Order: sequence, then C-alpha cells, then structure tokens
Amino acid sequence: MKILQKLANSTRELPILKNIKVQNNSAFATDLDMRITKQTDFDDGFYREGYAIPVSDNEASNFPDVSRMFSENPVKTYTFNLDKFLKDLQFLSPSMSKEETRCYICGIVLHENNMIATNGHTLKMIDLYSYNVQFNNPEYQQGSIIPSKAIKFLIEILKAEKKTRNTITMTLCQRGVSFSVGSYLLETKLIDGTYPEYKRVIPKIDDKYKEFLWNQTEAKAIFKQVKAYNKAHDIKEPIVRLENNRAIVNNLVIDTLIDCPITCGFNAAYLADIPDGNAYILDESSPMLVKSANKTSVIMLVKIK
Repeated sequence: MKILQKLANSTRELPILKNIKVQNNSAFATDLDMRITKQTDFDDGFYREGYAIPVSDNEASNFPDVSRMFSENPVKTYTFNLDKFLKDLQFLSPSMSKEETRCYICGIVLHENNMIATNGHTLKMIDLYSYNVQFNNPEYQQGSIIPSKAIKFLIEILKAEKKTRNTITMTLCQRGVSFSVGSYLLETKLIDGTYPEYKRVIPKIDDKYKEFLWNQTEAKAIFKQVKAYNKAHDIKEPIVRLENNRAIVNNLVIDTLIDCPITCGFNAAYLADIPDGNAYILDESSPMLVKSANKTSVIMLVKIK
C-alpha cells in the first residue's frame, strides 16, 4: 500500500484524496490525472498510512469515481518483458524534462517503434524492434506522451513486482494509457500536446564524423571528481572539457580512457547517464551521438569560454 499512499499524499486536490479507498478487494488512490489500483484483502473503507480511518458518508461521497476517465477507446495492447522494460525506463527517465512551462516534454513519448525522452540538453531513445512494436495513436499523430509522474510511479511498481512477475501489459487508449503487472494497475491520462520532431536532433552519421568508444564507468568517475572540485570552488555547473584522454576543469586535469578526438565541452552530469557504446562527434558545436544496442543517446555540447 506504500505506493498508493505515496500517490495519495502527492495530490493537492480534494482532502478525501489523501486517503486510499478499498472496495471489493481493490485498493486505489488517485490524483485525478492518474489512478493506481492494487488487489488487497483489506476490508472496505478508507485507509491512511496503513490504518483504517473513520469517514462520514458525506466525505465518502466526495471521493470521485474516475473509472470512466481511464476506460475510453482502447487502441492496442502490448506485452513486454518486465525486467527489460524496467531497464529501458530507467535509461530514459533521467532525460525527462522538469520544465513545467514545456509540459509536452515532461515525460516519455511513444512514437512509431520508439520510446523517447528529452530535456533539451540530452535526448534518449529506445528502439523497440525486439518487441516488434509499432505505436500508432490517431489522437496524437506525433506520439503519445506519458507524464513523468506516471513513469516514476510505474518504475516503483515494476521494482516491487519484478521478483515474482515476468511480463507487463500496456494498453494504449486515445487519451490515456494503462499498465498492468501482478496485483497492480496504473492508469494515467496522456499529456495533451505535440512532442517536438525529435528525429531532427539525431545526427545522421557519415564519413565526416569521428568515432570513439564511450565508457560509462569513466564518465561517472569524471562527474564524481568534477562535482567534488566544483563544490570546493563554489562552481555551480559541472562543465568539463574533453580532449583526447583528458577531462579538464580549470586547473583540474583528469586522465580518462575516453579518447575524445575533438576538444569540446559537456555538462558532466549528463555524460554519467550514457551507457557504453560507440560515440560519434562532428565538431565542437554539433551534438554527440552514442549508440549502444537498441539505445540511442544524443548530448548537446557546451561552449567553453
């Protein structure tokens, strides 16, 4: 019930929504944009932090019936391997934007056979060819955008269920999406907006690009040292210059196995999230591309003063 209570605690709407409602062996919580349901043996009633609480009939009537909100016009149902899908979400989620003014990139978009996340500094994409998946939603031609809040709760649910479950079922509707795994059902509205044309951001590799090996362990070590250096010198942004086998911040020089063939600047925090793979770079101002199996990462470079 902890995941449901966390959702209930996150709502700023009706006070009654701070509680979990149990009815007919199903417990559910909602913030009106998302609902999480879990099978339970608790008695009917309202609960908070695992304890039954007294609720008047008048208060109980204020708990909205949102079932219709999440049961409209299914488009298609997909089944994924739970462990692989969880790892894919964990790869994408750090690149979800937190800018509320650009809500249409605050999540993960499902488009064609891809899942994509971007925050304007990095773009990550999963190619779902291994699942033989094609996402088509007539309501959103540029892709169905799942809100970041729902993605974060879905990751928690998958972590809770992965020891006993092997698959997750996703049902895409015209304006919503649901995920069913084990005793949990997560339903959420889609973001009503148009996702940017992400394919324009992904470099088209040709013989002008220089290729080198990307090493995530080395990138994490660079970020750790840059972060410590910045803290000691009261520097806010972890900007680092890569050149050959060195990472440089002012008078800090870090030897690294990452042999970047062009001198260029990066935000070290974004580099640490990029998995091992083949990296491609054109010049000091164009985005860098890293390919790893079905994962694509695009990182915007930073101008070094």
